[in-house]
Amino acid sequence: MNPIEIATLDLNLLVVLALLLEERNLTTAGRRLGRTPSAMSHALGRLRVLFGDPLFVRVGHGLRPTPAAEALRAPLDQALAGIADVLRPAAFDPATARRRFHIIASEYLQLAVLPDLMPHLRREAPGLDLVIRPVPADLEAALATDTDLAFGVGFSAPESLRRRHLGSDRFVCVRAAPWPAELDPTTWAALPHVLVSPGERPGGPVDDALAGLGLRRRIALRLPGFRAALEIVAQTDLATTLPERLVHTQAPAGLHTCPPPLDLPSIELVALWHPRVDADPGHRWLRSRLPAGPRLAGGDAAR
Repeated sequence: MNPIEIATLDLNLLVVLALLLEERNLTTAGRRLGRTPSAMSHALGRLRVLFGDPLFVRVGHGLRPTPAAEALRAPLDQALAGIADVLRPAAFDPATARRRFHIIASEYLQLAVLPDLMPHLRREAPGLDLVIRPVPADLEAALATDTDLAFGVGFSAPESLRRRHLGSDRFVCVRAAPWPAELDPTTWAALPHVLVSPGERPGGPVDDALAGLGLRRRIALRLPGFRAALEIVAQTDLATTLPERLVHTQAPAGLHTCPPPLDLPSIELVALWHPRVDADPGHRWLRSRLPAGPRLAGGDAAR
C-alpha cells in the first residue's frame, strides 16, 4: 500500500483491531477506547471490508480471531510501535550522543566563543564534533540548508534568524606608539590604518562613523585576519581598530590602546540559527551550553 492509498485509510481502525485481538470482546475493547459497543461493531465491519475476512467470530460471550486476524497480530504490533516512535519526541543524551554540528564563525568569533564552549562539550558530550566554516556570502541561505549555527555580531545579523546573546565587546584603537591624551577624529583618520576585513567585505562601523563626520581614513593595509594585523601593527607605524577582547587575548606585548575618538556601536555577540532547527533536542542542548552575558559570563535568555 503506497502513501496515497494509506491517506484514504482511517488509521484508528488499526487501533481497534489491536484491542480486539487483545481483549476478544467488543464491549471491553470499546471501554478502553471510550467507544460504545455499537461504534465498535461498526468499526469491525469496516475492518472486515478492508481485509476481506471476518477477522473475528462470536464464541459464547466473546470473539475468536480467524487465522487471518492472528496473522495480522505481529505486523500490526510492529506498525503501531513504529507510529508511536514517529510521534514520540526525539531524545538527546549528550553523554552518549554521536553527532556533528556545522558552525559558521569568523576568526574573532572563534576566539571569543570556542575557548568557553569546548571544555563543556569535551566534559559533557565527548561524542559531539564541531566543524567551523568561514562566513559565507549568504548567511541565511547557509543556515536554512546545511549549517546548524552561526556566531556573529548583532548589528549585522539578519532579523529573520533566531538568536541568543553571547556577550558584549567594544572597539579599541591599537598602535605601537603611545596615544596622545586627547585624540580628535581628524587626526586619527589621517593615520595610516590596517583594516581587518574577513571575506573582503567593504566598509564597516568605523568607516560608517567617519563618513557621518565627513571624514575618510587611509587604509594602508587590508587583511582578512586579526592576528597578522596585530603583529604588523606592533612592528610599524600603522594603527588598527579591533574588538577589545581580541586585543587583550591576542596582541603582542607593548601595544598601546585607547578608546576611538568617535561613537561606535558596541559589539553584541550573538548565536544565530534558522527556525528549522529551533526545536531539535540536540541543537537546544548545544545552545544551552553557549556562553552568555554582558562579558561572555552570566545569563541571557534565547529569543
